[in-house]
Amino acid sequence: MAEITDGQYFNAGDEQSLMDVYKKIDSLEKVDMEQIRNSPKDLYFHKFLMAAIVLLFMSLILRYLFFNVVEDEE
Repeated sequence: MAEITDGQYFNAGDEQSLMDVYKKIDSLEKVDMEQIRNSPKDLYFHKFLMAAIVLLFMSLILRYLFFNVVEDEE
């Protein structure tokens, strides 16, 4: 595959040869990489979570206080 693509093949059988391969790869090409900056993100799920909790409690209060449903006992 390396011959077809005009690349290089590295084989590391032990730890020292692996370190040599890493040094060789490091010396081949240095590319300036653009630093990725994390921008602050606005999280809106807290508002939806609170709304869901409030609605859940309201439904429970309405069900047990005002719509007191008695299940059929047979």
